[in-house]
Amino acid sequence: MVKTKNILQDAKKRKAEELLRAKRLPEASAAFEQLCQQNPHDYDLWLNLGVIYGRLRMFDAAEAAFKKALTLRNDVPHIYINLARLCDLQGRFDEEVNYCRSYLRLRPNDSEAYTQLG
Repeated sequence: MVKTKNILQDAKKRKAEELLRAKRLPEASAAFEQLCQQNPHDYDLWLNLGVIYGRLRMFDAAEAAFKKALTLRNDVPHIYINLARLCDLQGRFDEEVNYCRSYLRLRPNDSEAYTQLG
């Protein structure tokens, strides 16, 4: 029974990722929202949901999703850089700098992050 549930969850996640790649953002958003409700401890789902919300210019929702991902895994660099970019879009530059620095602690040789920091 557990194996069947995992197979179904994996299929739903693949479908949601396909929707995201196809830029079918409202559908991808709904799919990831459902997955996040079903798997609230999967940081990757929250990260993807934040990306979708950001692309939809739903900045508050994007920030909440990224921060949820961060509470689950604070060692994933992409969460920090996505938060930095989100802050940049909103003109919240002090916060952007802090997120860039957190990212660089995990990826000290990433030149793109230094550009973002500048």
